[in-house]
Amino acid sequence: MTSFTVEVVADLVSKNYSLFFFFTIWSNMLTWVYFLLKLVYVLHTRRQKNTVLMVEGKEASFLDSSKARTRYEGFLTYLGFVTTVSMVLVGVVFWTMLSWGCKWYFPKTCYLIADHLIAPVAKVIDFVLYSPTEYNVKLAVGVSIAFPLFYYVLSILLGLYVTGWFPYWFMNPLRTSWTMIVVWFVVLLLVFLCFDWIFITLSRKMEKRKNPAVVSLV
Repeated sequence: MTSFTVEVVADLVSKNYSLFFFFTIWSNMLTWVYFLLKLVYVLHTRRQKNTVLMVEGKEASFLDSSKARTRYEGFLTYLGFVTTVSMVLVGVVFWTMLSWGCKWYFPKTCYLIADHLIAPVAKVIDFVLYSPTEYNVKLAVGVSIAFPLFYYVLSILLGLYVTGWFPYWFMNPLRTSWTMIVVWFVVLLLVFLCFDWIFITLSRKMEKRKNPAVVSLV
């Protein structure tokens, strides 16, 4: 997280802001937000196990409310699914298609490894070992494809009407065509659905291992 923070701060200080147009950066930011929120949850859970702290008969923390706790857990579950799918895709695309064309020098190497290797691996570990295996599949798929597709459409609109610049060549209708813009939209949708299927299948297998009576997720 330190490397990512330095990278973002350096971009802000230089007033370049170009980093914030890339899907990798937004995926990493969501990932670290997820980890911070999960840290809050873990610390609260540990505190709750050790002591019951009440102030004037009211909950000492918003997570002491069972309703708020349930909502918080649900939010973490689906944010975790979104960031897992996005970060794994970021890592796969970078190491298979983009890494060979990068200039590896310090400190850029630190940023590239942190953004495209450490974060994706950490997210997969979290998903496999520390995330719920029961969740609403339709909702998980919906939010996991809504994020990248919203980014795709927004980036094209910003490039056309605001910046005149596109973070990825296939988003530039002036370089390709509107037909190819639609084609890439469909391709990306299918890719994300494929990764969704992989992680949903993994969740089902882990749930069946914990509870053999479970046949499928809701």
